[in-house]
Amino acid sequence: MTLKTFNLNEEIYNKYSGHCKKHGISMSKQVEKFIAREVASLSSSLDIDTPETQKPKPRAPSLEDAKRNHPMSRYC
Repeated sequence: MTLKTFNLNEEIYNKYSGHCKKHGISMSKQVEKFIAREVASLSSSLDIDTPETQKPKPRAPSLEDAKRNHPMSRYC
């Protein structure tokens, strides 16, 4: 386990810390879960949104391609 230091607004920290103590919640586990959700969200959006991972869109077939590849083309 590695500990890191975060700079938080004191008022927000105190309010959330009080909430966690009142309800028997581990504040550090809540922060860890939040960060894990953010990382998962970032990972999935990066997989979709980055140009390096985007596949080129297939071009639409031309009318001639469509006619040539139509299953009944030899009868028309």
